[in-house]
Amino acid sequence: HPPTSPPAPEHAARAQAPLRGLATTTTTARPWAPCFPRGPPANPPFPGDMAARGIAKLFQPSAALARVVGPEPLARSAAVKKIWEYTRANGLKEAKKPAVCDAALRDVLGQDTFTPQDVLRKIGAHLGPV
Repeated sequence: HPPTSPPAPEHAARAQAPLRGLATTTTTARPWAPCFPRGPPANPPFPGDMAARGIAKLFQPSAALARVVGPEPLARSAAVKKIWEYTRANGLKEAKKPAVCDAALRDVLGQDTFTPQDVLRKIGAHLGPV
C-alpha cells in the first residue's frame, strides 16, 4: 500500500473548488454567459424600452398641474421637482413650516398648506397617460 496523505481541511477544498453555476469564459455562441449564468433574459432591456417604464415613464399633466409645471409630458419625479422649484421661486415655503398654496397649487392639491408627503400623495390624480 502506498502511503496516504492526511485529509485536507474542509475549508481548503472549498477555496480551491471552481464557482458552480457561473460562466468563467465568454464564447461567441453565448455572449450573455458571464452576465446571466442561467441563460439570456426573457425580455432583454433595450435603451428604447426603458423610457416607457418605471420611474422614467412619461405622463401628461392635467390642466391644473400644467399651470405649475408646464404643458409638456414629464416623469412623475420631474413633476414633483418642478412643484418644489415653483414653491421656492414664489416664496411659498418657510423653514420648518408647511408650504403655503397659492391659487395654482390649491387647484392641484386641494388644500391651503402642504408637506412633501401631500405632494407625492395627490399628484397622481393629475398625471394621465401620454
